[in-house]
Amino acid sequence: MLKVKVWVRQALYMGGVLAMSPLVFSQYGQSDNMPQGFASQYQSYQQSGQTSQHAGLSPADQAKVNEAAFKALLKQYFPLTSDQVHEFKDASAEQKKANATPPGPAPVVETSNIIPVDFKPGHVMPVLRIAAGSVSSIVFTDKAGKIWPIVSYTIGDPEAFGIEWNKSSGVLMLQGKKLYGQSNIGVILQGMDIPVMLTILLGQENWDYLDYVQVQQYLPSDQGISQPSNVTPAPPYLISILNGVPPGGAVELSVNGGAAKVWSYLGKYLMLTQATLLSPSWSSRADGPSGYHAYELQPTPSLMISNQGQVQKLIVTSPQNTAPAGLTGSVGSGSSLGGM
Repeated sequence: MLKVKVWVRQALYMGGVLAMSPLVFSQYGQSDNMPQGFASQYQSYQQSGQTSQHAGLSPADQAKVNEAAFKALLKQYFPLTSDQVHEFKDASAEQKKANATPPGPAPVVETSNIIPVDFKPGHVMPVLRIAAGSVSSIVFTDKAGKIWPIVSYTIGDPEAFGIEWNKSSGVLMLQGKKLYGQSNIGVILQGMDIPVMLTILLGQENWDYLDYVQVQQYLPSDQGISQPSNVTPAPPYLISILNGVPPGGAVELSVNGGAAKVWSYLGKYLMLTQATLLSPSWSSRADGPSGYHAYELQPTPSLMISNQGQVQKLIVTSPQNTAPAGLTGSVGSGSSLGGM
């Protein structure tokens, strides 16, 4: 009620509907309660005899006068229509959204990769793609996929890249401070004398929200892992399978009996699984995070795996289920990885 009194008094004082004055004064108090300067205006108004125009009004006419005065007051304080209010709110929200969006082209694709690194001469420094205003996690692992603790790091351009590191882990959190930039970072891992060197880029169309930088060595505690004598370093296409992309020309085969995926590629089998391959022996293996393994082996109609302590037999057939896979030698387009 108090707010209504204030609105009415302000409306009258600002040159509102003077016809309301007798009603207002009779209901809300005497001239000593009025805004400064309004009392003298009202006295002059009364003395002019203009108040007599309301004398003798019927209740119905008086109600019409009151209604007109009230509508005039609403129009003064709420000049916009409901549609205009909503349009204003929408425009205000759009403006806030534009102000909150960083300048420059926005990255459109976020990816996660396993990036192998080697210390042999001639290897190209791997590239990490960072986005302005977004955080990228960089996890360092050994060849078996175990996290490799970090001892220290040095970044080339700290003005363009922010970095956070929990010293008890092998994880770095990188964030771009500018729209565009290029630098590098050197990371010393526990038990290693030479750094892992990585190029970092800002302003690319795609950016990496999570990268596993996999050193092609085992942690010192895992040096005793036994491997077949004929094992060779994992080829790049096994790393591609761990990244979810089989090599071009690989044909996905049908697998029954367990959780695994198998492709026929260049006369060999490529297998992706979280289990351990028991038989037959494999010639190459690449290990990724979350316990995934990629194997390269000779074609065979059946596989033996150990899945959480249970031995399982897998039957591998061609997509048409007409003959054991690997006997047809067919080559087709690659397919993307899905859930196993």
